[in-house]
Formats: sequence, C-alpha cells, structure tokens
Amino acid sequence: VVNHGAEGLLVPPRDERSLAKALISLITDESLRNQMAARGRAKALDYGWQQIAQRVYNYYVEVLNQPAIQDNSGR
Repeated sequence: VVNHGAEGLLVPPRDERSLAKALISLITDESLRNQMAARGRAKALDYGWQQIAQRVYNYYVEVLNQPAIQDNSGR
C-alpha cells in the first residue's frame, strides 16, 4: 500500500541504520515530509469503507453479468 519515496519510506526489517536514516531524512526535510503526508492522505481516501464496498459491489456485478460456463464433462 505504501510506495517507497511516495507515501513513505520503507526500510528492511531489523535494520536500525536504515530506519535511523529514513527518520533523519523526514525530520530534516520538511518539503519531503509534507509531500509524503499529502500523498498518504490522498491514497488513504481510496481505502475508506465506501470505496471498498463499492469495489466489492462492482466486482460482484461484473461476475454476475458474465455468461455462465457450461459443464460439458457429462457428469
């Protein structure tokens, strides 16, 4: 869900040095921090209950509108 450098900074698990470098870059670069925050907020709006419910509903409609598959196996 998070793209490195877009909505946040991803670091490898248990890599304290990478985590420290990522945190320092966010602390010292206000522009980067603000850009990532704005992108993160915008992306989060795509994951609200209304949006998720609409996607599930659209998927069901799509599946139900497909022609039925015939079973020609003779069973």
